Amino acid sequence: MFDHVKFGVSDYAASKAFFLQALAPLGVTLVGEGEPSYGAELAGSGDASLCLYQSAEKPAPLHIAFRADSRGLRLYCIFLKKVQILHLRSITIQLL
Repeated sequence: MFDHVKFGVSDYAASKAFFLQALAPLGVTLVGEGEPSYGAELAGSGDASLCLYQSAEKPAPLHIAFRADSRGLRLYCIFLKKVQILHLRSITIQLL
């Protein structure tokens, strides 16, 4: 169902350490990382991942991507800027 969830944090280093420790019993590890403004990707044995990045915005944007198995539409993304605002965006990926 989920491909990934990405959200901004105010203290990148502390948040990364917290989520790695909290999710370690579930087999979650750091699988990718860039600059703090790009962030880190944490994942376990499944396909879904949790991503976080440094953000000064309050509330920080939230990005949720759902997997879809339909032929023309592969990934649905939802971006939440504020609780009251919901913007749905679909990304179409051409299948080979």
